[in-house]
Amino acid sequence: MKKFMLLSILSLLFVMTYAQTATKPSPEQYLTTEQLIKYQSDLKIAELEKKITTYGNWVGVGGEVGLAVREGLTAVVDVSDKFSKTDVGKFTMFMIAWKIMGDNMFAYAFGILYFIITTITFIRIFRRLIRPRRVMIENPGFFKFPKKYQIINAPFHDSDSVGLASVIFVIAIVINVGIACAIMF
Repeated sequence: MKKFMLLSILSLLFVMTYAQTATKPSPEQYLTTEQLIKYQSDLKIAELEKKITTYGNWVGVGGEVGLAVREGLTAVVDVSDKFSKTDVGKFTMFMIAWKIMGDNMFAYAFGILYFIITTITFIRIFRRLIRPRRVMIENPGFFKFPKKYQIINAPFHDSDSVGLASVIFVIAIVINVGIACAIMF
C-alpha cells in the first residue's frame, strides 16, 4: 500500500508539472483570418512606433549634444581670440610655444653657432699653416710710410705637406659637422 501511495503521489506531481508547462493557447488560435491579419499588423505598427519613439529620443539627445558642443567650442574660440589679443595672452602664447619648441630652438641655435665659429677657426688655422704670410717688421707710425714687411713661409708650404694638412683638416671638418649635428639633434 505504501508503494501504491508513493506511486500515486509521484504520478500526481508529474501530471501537475506537465499541466503547468503545457503550451497555453494563444489568442491567434481563436481568431478569424481577417482578425489575425489585423492583429499582426497592429503588432507590427506598435513595434514600429516603439522604434520611432526610441530613435526620436536618440535624435533629440544627439541634437542637444551637438548644440552643446557647438556652443562650447564657439565660446572657447571667442574667449581665446579675445585673450590672445591682450599682452598677457601674447605672453602666454609665447610661453606655450617656448615650452613646446624652446629646447629644440636653443639646440639648433647653439649648434649652428658652434658650427660657424669652429669652421671659421679651422679655415684660419688651415690658411696660416699652408699660405706664406706677410708680417710687419717696422712701423714708423700711424699713416706714415714706408712700412717694412717680411714674408714668412708657412710650416706646410711644400706640396707633400699641403696634401697631408688638407687630409687632416678635412677629417677635422667632418668631425666638426658630426659634433654640430649631435648638438642640434
